[in-house]
Amino acid sequence: MIDPINQPGSGPVAFGAFAFSYTSNYRSRLVIPEVVLGKDGALSWITITSDTLDTEQLTYDYALARCQELLDEAAYTGAPHGTISLQPGDLTAGSYLKASPRR
Repeated sequence: MIDPINQPGSGPVAFGAFAFSYTSNYRSRLVIPEVVLGKDGALSWITITSDTLDTEQLTYDYALARCQELLDEAAYTGAPHGTISLQPGDLTAGSYLKASPRR
């Protein structure tokens, strides 16, 4: 790992979701993003995570180009913006209380 910035959040990070029930239909997982853009005050950085690139390939120009590629892939302009509404999950509030152990 090469981290010349040495600031909190400047190295590799992972986002996690954990299923706490053995009967859950969902699996626990950790996602390590390929690219993280960071900023702390006047200092900013790009973290690239890769197991296929040599360190000589991990340049500022490569990082900017890869960020642009990922932004272009993520951009979806095929539909107008909609609205978001929160809906109940698999358990109602009452069934959640019954399923949650009390200690």
